[in-house]
Amino acid sequence: QCRRRGKTHQGRGVRKSDLVPSPTLMMSMTRRFVTRLWRFARDQGVDVITFRKGERKDDGTQGYLRHRSGGEGVLSIGMAQE
Repeated sequence: QCRRRGKTHQGRGVRKSDLVPSPTLMMSMTRRFVTRLWRFARDQGVDVITFRKGERKDDGTQGYLRHRSGGEGVLSIGMAQE
């Protein structure tokens, strides 16, 4: 859903250039995503790494790669506020 001239539309038949994402909708989607992400991390035993501004993300994840065993999967979730 996006706002167009004060109205909410699904986007059908509306040019993409006319659509402006609703800040309220985006905040709601972001909150749901973050909640589900934290739940996934907790349920799957995945560590969440918080990176400081300017910190190299590759450096913070190398330990997870070194101790990796098994096939594919989520090693960690990195969180950065830039």
